[in-house]
This record gives sequence, structure tokens and C-alpha cells, in this order.
Amino acid sequence: MNVYQFDRSRSAFTVEEFEAIQGSRQARSYQVLLQDRKCDCGYFQALHIPCRHALAVCSLNRWLLNRGDPELVALEPAPALAPAPRPARHGPLS
Repeated sequence: MNVYQFDRSRSAFTVEEFEAIQGSRQARSYQVLLQDRKCDCGYFQALHIPCRHALAVCSLNRWLLNRGDPELVALEPAPALAPAPRPARHGPLS
């Protein structure tokens, strides 16, 4: 999937998805409006959970969807992940 931003103030994006149909690749474009919770595929509105196109936009921009208010989508930078601590070793190394 390719994600293109065209209106950051409205959180509007175009997501281009490639589908393999009868041995050829066809591109389909979907408009995603994050703040309105809408996508041209219809799943975002129907299921009230982000569709794969909305998740692609969030992943590319490293955003999290805030679930605190079901009417609004808050865009927040994703927290940086700290490396996992290594387990302590006991005994001689061999």
C-alpha cells in the first residue's frame, strides 16, 4: 500500500492498494479521513474500528488512535519503544 497525504489539517489521505487480479496488478485508491472516521472502503464507518487503510496511514505517520472519545480521533505521536532488558546470567560463561 502507498499512502499519500493531501490535506493535513483535515487528516485526509489517499491510500493506493494493489490487488492481484487474474495475473495482473491493479491499483485501487481509497480516501481516508481520520478525524471523520471515514474511508472509501466503508469498513471504518460500518464496523466503527479502523480499516486497513486507516491503519496504514497511522502506521506510516507513527500515530495512535485515541479510544477515549468515540466521536473524535486524536492523533498522538507513538511512544518510542525501549529495548527489552537482557536477562541476568548466573554462573560462568562458556
